[in-house]
Amino acid sequence: MIGRIGELGPMFRGRAGRGANTALQVLRGIRMSKDARIERIWEETTETHRRIISRHVLG
Repeated sequence: MIGRIGELGPMFRGRAGRGANTALQVLRGIRMSKDARIERIWEETTETHRRIISRHVLG
């Protein structure tokens, strides 16, 4: 029985490692999505500022 438990250890560690890798990939994807959203908002804000400034300068 003890020998069998010893054989199962590496299998469970392997599965846990794959689960952890999957979780990290999901979190990275969420982070990339948030970063892309922030960048898009920043670009839109910059464009809005350009329009306001150009209207003010050009009259």
